[in-house]
Amino acid sequence: MKRIVAAISLLLCSVATVSAGPPLITDDAGTVDVGKVEIELNSSYIHDRENVNGMSVRRNVFDGETKLTTGLYKNLGVSLTVPLHLQ
Repeated sequence: MKRIVAAISLLLCSVATVSAGPPLITDDAGTVDVGKVEIELNSSYIHDRENVNGMSVRRNVFDGETKLTTGLYKNLGVSLTVPLHLQ
């Protein structure tokens, strides 16, 4: 019992801040049907220009991901996400 309490305490202490990604900005909260496959392609591009100590600094950032999801059981699915970050 002490090990379980210690493991849960350690887990709660290691919680990090996260931000909502593409699945959380849509109305689709369901799982993929068994035997079906869902492919998601998401991307974002940032172009920024600012002056630092009298010099113009430009920044271009491209983020993307490919996500493959399939249903294992009625209410259980598994997904594989491949991220891409170019700066």
